[in-house]
Amino acid sequence: MIDDLRQMAIFVKIVDHGSFRGAANELNLSASVVSHHLSQLEEKLGLTLLYRSTRRLRPTREGDGLLLSARAMLEAAEHGLATLQQRS
Repeated sequence: MIDDLRQMAIFVKIVDHGSFRGAANELNLSASVVSHHLSQLEEKLGLTLLYRSTRRLRPTREGDGLLLSARAMLEAAEHGLATLQQRS
């Protein structure tokens, strides 16, 4: 399950940056590792989550659906961590 959450977070970052390299830079990973995580998620789901072209990436219909849930998950986690940091 933790791997699924990690892969979903990486998926969100790819979409937010519009590129594997941008997501990789933010996450301090290589672009190939980011690509590998997305491929694993797509394989596990049996779906294509991103349309890829040489100029841009965009979510598929299924990717849009997952993006809403994954973004909510990330926002909740970031909010929780920020709240704890403010208290300490």
